[in-house]
Amino acid sequence: MRRSLNQVVSATSRDLQATLKQGVASGADMLVTNVGERVGSVVQELRSLSTLAEEGGDGTTASRVYIVIDRASRPVDVAGCVGDGLSAVDFSLDNAAICSWLLYAVVEQSAQPRSEKPGAERAASASRLTELRGALSRMVLASDETLYDDEETVNSICEICEEITQAQQQLAEESVVEAEATVRSYE
Repeated sequence: MRRSLNQVVSATSRDLQATLKQGVASGADMLVTNVGERVGSVVQELRSLSTLAEEGGDGTTASRVYIVIDRASRPVDVAGCVGDGLSAVDFSLDNAAICSWLLYAVVEQSAQPRSEKPGAERAASASRLTELRGALSRMVLASDETLYDDEETVNSICEICEEITQAQQQLAEESVVEAEATVRSYE
């Protein structure tokens, strides 16, 4: 079975509901772009569509939804959706019939970089994350395509999104270890 990825571009708040419904109806995995500060509305609408499907929808579901959060998405907008700010990048929807999970791929950091000099491991992770964000940006955000049905392209986009999640989690873990080491040095 061929895998396809339907890109849903949310240009305005008014067309958000319609574009998400159309994306879900396609049955393909969904890539939602250009959400900016409306990330909360996107998550709310996906939850609403999930509830409708459970209450007797047509059974057409998208197995994965990738939301690309760009620099217009403020950390406070994202925090209300994932509970732990940008560090909570892999987020499962409750009772999701439409989306088995929701993956946030952060293309550009919204928060200002921390001022302290990172360790070698942290610098390597940050560099890899920047590289992955650039790759995703080149593949997706510059494209005029609305439906990706080429197997290789779809797999590449999904793999990059998943690598971004892993790199962000690793960076967060390294930051915690670094902070714990700093605390111990003061004890």
